Amino acid sequence: MTDPYGQPSPYGQQQPPAGQPGYGQQPPAGQPAYGQQPPAGPASPPYGQPAAQPGAYTPPPGYGTTPPVAGGYPYAESPFAGWGSRFGAYLVDYLVLLVPMILGAILFGALHSVAGMILGFLLYLVGLGLQIYNRWIKAGRTGQSWGKAALHIRLVNEYTGQPIGGGMAFLRDLAHFVDGIIFYVGYLWPLWDAKSQTLADKIVATVVLTGDPAPVAVQPGYPQQPGYPQQPGYPQQQSGYPQQPGYPTPQPGYAPQPGYPQQPGPYGTPQ
Repeated sequence: MTDPYGQPSPYGQQQPPAGQPGYGQQPPAGQPAYGQQPPAGPASPPYGQPAAQPGAYTPPPGYGTTPPVAGGYPYAESPFAGWGSRFGAYLVDYLVLLVPMILGAILFGALHSVAGMILGFLLYLVGLGLQIYNRWIKAGRTGQSWGKAALHIRLVNEYTGQPIGGGMAFLRDLAHFVDGIIFYVGYLWPLWDAKSQTLADKIVATVVLTGDPAPVAVQPGYPQQPGYPQQPGYPQQQSGYPQQPGYPTPQPGYAPQPGYPQQPGPYGTPQ
């Protein structure tokens, strides 16, 4: 739209805001042209979280979360122990019980006396105590009895992959009654079972794996910091304040204070 003199009319034209280039003019470097949206900057952090500092470490996706376990079981990386290894460990464990019992029976049969009977009973108690410690306490806490440690296998929970504890180890030995009541078929069940489990293992949800337990990582202690040098102590304060010159030294106890001297009256007589 032009005026009668051929000049463009200012009416009907939209003036750009202050600081923006006009129509047909190039904007300064780094500024968007009039009517265009500025380029998108970095995404703002979520509300309540500090903005990322330049050069700060950004953790990878999924950092801090527990990775999924292959196969859904925590022991998927360790193969199941075979029947031969399990049977060998079982023999070692029960030799611990049988040897004291056999020695006790030999002594009782050789002596034929009360002393022989007492020695045989004591050896039986020794074997029973070793059995309790080996099969229930040690195997429950660490996953390995002496026999399992010798064959490098371990007993763990089927779902957690951790040792089962002394109580569950005792219940597992009681559940072996089911393995033996059906003509000892339960003891042979690992030969065809996918997880190499006996029936007792299935009852208490345990599996036997190859390999020794992973050693517990001991965190290194903090290095001892050098102690601070001992500051020189403050000088010991003297008891009491020093006596100022001119004052008499106080005597033990409170001495009676002398009265005030009387002032002479106007007639020379005391008031």
